[in-house]
Formats: sequence, C-alpha cells, structure tokens
Amino acid sequence: MKKFLIVIAATTAVQSLSAQDVKNLQILSFKTKKETMDFMKKTIAPSVGVKCSYCHNVRDFPSDEKNHKKITREMMLMTQRINENTIRRFPMSAEKAVLYAKENSDRFLEELKELVAIPSVSSDSNCLGEMKACAKFVENAISSIGFDRVEMVETKKHPIVHGEWLGAPGAPTVLLYGHYDVQPVDPLELWETPPFEASERDGRLYGRGTVDDKGQFYLHLKAMESWLSSSESLPVNMKVIIEGEEEVGSESLEPFLDDNREMLSADVAVISDTSMIKKGWPSITYGLRGIAYFQIDLKGPSQDLHSGIFGGAVKNPIHALTEIIGKLKDENGRISIPGLYDDVVEVTSEERADMAELPFEEELFLEEVGAPRLSWESGYTPLESLWCRPALDVNGIWGGFSGEGSKTVIPSEAHAKVSIRLVPNQEPDVIGDLLEAYVKDRSENARRSSVPGGSFPSRVCGRGQSP
Repeated sequence: MKKFLIVIAATTAVQSLSAQDVKNLQILSFKTKKETMDFMKKTIAPSVGVKCSYCHNVRDFPSDEKNHKKITREMMLMTQRINENTIRRFPMSAEKAVLYAKENSDRFLEELKELVAIPSVSSDSNCLGEMKACAKFVENAISSIGFDRVEMVETKKHPIVHGEWLGAPGAPTVLLYGHYDVQPVDPLELWETPPFEASERDGRLYGRGTVDDKGQFYLHLKAMESWLSSSESLPVNMKVIIEGEEEVGSESLEPFLDDNREMLSADVAVISDTSMIKKGWPSITYGLRGIAYFQIDLKGPSQDLHSGIFGGAVKNPIHALTEIIGKLKDENGRISIPGLYDDVVEVTSEERADMAELPFEEELFLEEVGAPRLSWESGYTPLESLWCRPALDVNGIWGGFSGEGSKTVIPSEAHAKVSIRLVPNQEPDVIGDLLEAYVKDRSENARRSSVPGGSFPSRVCGRGQSP
C-alpha cells in the first residue's frame, strides 16, 4: 500500500532558535489520504494556503473538509508524484537519517555557531570581506554533504551560493531558498551576550542570524547531510540558493533568477525564513508583507544656534520633525497619510474566522516581546494587524547633540528613518510619493528620500479570495 510521508524539520516561533531544534528531525508516515488530512488539520495552522507551482493558483483538492483543503492539496499532490519505489525506500532511509542526525547533533550545533560567528552584515560596507567569507563557508558546507554541483556566483554586491543534487530520477525537484546575510547589531549594549558569539540559554540559541536566517537554512542542509551520509541518496532532487542581500532588498537575486531559469526549475520552492504561530505548531506562510523604507530630513537654520540667544524665536527642526512623526498615526492606530489605504486588499471574513482559531495568547506574546503593552489598529485583532494590515514604524531619529554632558544647541537639521509594511496591491514607489506629499504639506523644509531595500508584498490566494 502506498504511504504518504511528511518530513518536518521544525524551527522556533520568535526571536531565537532552539538548540534542540537543530537536533530534531521528525518523520511522519500515513497510509491513507484521510490520515494525512486529519494530521494536517490538527497540527498546521488552519488559515494557510499553498500555491501550485504549475498554474500559480491555489488548486482544488477533492474533500468534504473545505475549511482545510488548502493546507493539504499541494502536499498531497507532491506525495502522489513520488513513485512507489521511492516511497518504499523511505521508512528505512528515514530511520537511518534520524539516527545519523542524533549521533552528529553536537557537531551540527557547533558548525551553526561557527556560521553565526561570521559578521555578515550586508548593509555595512566595512563587512565586504566577512560577506565573502560567509558565502565561502556556505559553499563548503553544501559541498561537504555530497552535492553534485556547488558554486559561489559573484554579483554586483554579495555572492550567491548555488548547489544541486539530482540523483533521484522521476522524483520531484525541490528548490530551497535561504540567506546568509544579517541585520546590523546596534546598539551593542542591549545584547546580553556578544551578537556573533552564539550562546545557549534556557534551551535556546542566541546570536545574530540564529533565526534570520542562518539557523533555518543550515537545519535543512544538515537534514540533507543526514540522508546522504546514511543512505547515499535523497527522496527528492534538491536545488539550493543561499543569497547575501535579503536584508538589503535582494538586488542581485532577481537578475540571477532571470538568467538561470532552466537551471533553477523545480516543482516546488521551500523558503524557511518565516515564523511559526507557536512552538510545536507547524505553520505554512501564504503571504508576506512588503516594505517601503524612507529617510525624512528636515532643515532648520543654516547653522547650529545657541539656545540661550535664539531659543524661543527660531523653530527647532527636531521639534518640527517630531510634530510630523507624531501625527503619522492616529489614536486608533491607523496611518494618517492620505491615500495610503486606497489599494489595500481587505482580509476576508473567512480568513478572519480562521485566524481567530489560531493559538495566539496575548499575554505570552507580550512577555516574549518584552513590551509594556500591545498596540494595534482599532477594528482588527493583533494577528490581523501583524499579518494583514499596513504598519508604520519610526526606526530611528537623530539630530543635535547626544554626547555626554550638555550642549545648549538648536540644531540645524533633524532626521528620521521610517518604514511602512505593505499589504497586497500597495507599491513601494506609490507609498513613497504619498509620504512625500504628506511631509511637504506639513513643512516646506522637509523632504523624504527612499532607502534601498524596498519590496512588494506577496500572497497566494487565501480563503474567500480569487486567484
């Protein structure tokens, strides 16, 4: 009898990667479609959807369980494509792979710590050497597990590492995506331990990149190593892309994809750079918000002025900037920029009902983020505000004197970094123009400039929506 197999390599939900997760590989085998569906219904977030790699729409899967069909259809389709000979080999091969992973778990963890130790900050021009060193580390890691072809491709910015293993004729081909670059670590004084020295605390691994995204893609590599080292084969063909510019907009990735369409062709793509609703609750992300990033500059007097002589008669640019920023959102948490919501795709009633069933606990979430209280858009839930609504945040503000001691100065200029998370149908350039008009309307001396790294939102069809 044909078996339906699901292989789950779990990662943690928020902020840190569990050291134990690096050691775990769960193999689940089912004899019938119904058993598989029952498992998926109980364990995978009910609001998810999956996109067909062929027609690019969510496929129908014949089932009376309409409320959960989207979470199973592509998984079931994949299992049907795998021929019986390959499936028959799974139980023994999987058992060997799990045993190998357990025996080598300590080494896996130490290798991940070595990877985290490389300060691959893609936005820092002083880290170019470290970026190349990190790409080389990844290239060696993929080569060492037995891939047929591995290469480090130079780009205008940071290298892309590509690898493939195509030793499973007739089986589906999976394309794995990850990124080795990380965000800046400032302010350093807020770290309990050095950001590039991965440390274990309370069963979790802390360090820059342990979750975004070195931990995730390395977990996949070690799972593949476990299969190849123990059985000399994988149940599917694998292609891997690990880039170094995700945190700065992936400028080099799109031309690389366009130039190598045939080489990168696959039945399904796997991206493990998203979150889980809860530890132990596998989740499939069917949409991601985009981002538009800006800097607001406000000019005041032609030079810094002494507040004892000019204070009270000259407008302070920091005051003027904070007045603008303070009105970007209203008391209901809604962004005040005119026209910003014009193209927003509203969350459907079906999606809202599905999200309401998810195991979100506000108190635990508040404890994890360490904030005094939560704040979200009126008329929506915290999850809806996190996943389905635009969000505006001031990421930094500076101007004047901030050193030790005092300096009675009216600064000549003030600056702020502002990001806006976008939902389907919103475009970064359009949002930038709206912000520009909003700022100019409030101060003729203010201007905004776009910061490289903007991206469009993406989503496959959720429940209640058309392709």
